[in-house]
Amino acid sequence: MYRAAGTPTVTNAMLSAVKFPDTQSCSATAKKAIAWAVSAGIVKGFTKERYGPLENSTRLQVAIMLYRFYK
Repeated sequence: MYRAAGTPTVTNAMLSAVKFPDTQSCSATAKKAIAWAVSAGIVKGFTKERYGPLENSTRLQVAIMLYRFYK
């Protein structure tokens, strides 16, 4: 979705707003995409402290993300 949106600019404020400890091991590109998706309201994480970057998404989760992306 990040690429489909044209790889939008991600500011340092957007990156620092992401407070999921489990995203620290993600690549810089993935961190930008996560920060963009969080700031755009597309994803919210499993909890305030768990994003789950290595977990599989259910069909329902993907449907919700796509709905929020195209909304």
